[in-house]
Amino acid sequence: GGGWLSQLGNTWGLGHGYVDFAGSTVVHAIGGYAAMALAIILGPRLGKYTPDGKIHAFPA
Repeated sequence: GGGWLSQLGNTWGLGHGYVDFAGSTVVHAIGGYAAMALAIILGPRLGKYTPDGKIHAFPA
């Protein structure tokens, strides 16, 4: 492509600029956003905190 990111590396002298091979940036970004959203929805593990709010360490 010829977008503004394609020239980013050229102007900084880093070679070929930004090259997104097969849309990998989009694929990994969406996966990361989905994982973060799910972690927020699920919240901490049951038993992670005591009733007074202190952290309860799980045995290894």
